[in-house]
Amino acid sequence: MYTEISRRQFLARGSKAALGAGLAGSLLAGCGGGDGGSGQVTYWSNLEGAGPQDYFKKNIEPSFEKANQGTDLKVTFQPSTEMDRLVRTAMQGGEGPDIIMTPGPAYAQEYFDANLFAELDEYSSKYKWDDKLLGWAIDLGRYEDKLYAIPYQLQTMLLYYNKTFLEDKGM
Repeated sequence: MYTEISRRQFLARGSKAALGAGLAGSLLAGCGGGDGGSGQVTYWSNLEGAGPQDYFKKNIEPSFEKANQGTDLKVTFQPSTEMDRLVRTAMQGGEGPDIIMTPGPAYAQEYFDANLFAELDEYSSKYKWDDKLLGWAIDLGRYEDKLYAIPYQLQTMLLYYNKTFLEDKGM
């Protein structure tokens, strides 16, 4: 059964799922991980506009901090058009955030090669990511049989076509 949800509800649910199921382990990995981890975790986001940024600060950040007692999530909003360049520059200088986003799995290769990503297999097992994420999606973050990245979003692309028109054209 199809239940309509608003864009705000979709973003909220998707963001909570990504941070809760997906990014929790990489956040912990970035700050040393382990049970009862504490300290500050830095995350750069490309959310633009006061509305989405305020929503993240009000709803996502406190939920993460509540689920990870003693951990302070420090979010910095970066312009989406500059994010890749800013991350590359910061990572090469050893000053990047604990959690980074790449435009896609192919972009992560340079970080693998430079040994800048933490291995996440331990967290994947601990938090049962294989049960929470699609197998093909989590496999995109593997390099030489080790997990280094996880998806923070998935997209579905659809093609609609006029069946009668195509049949008339012999297709």
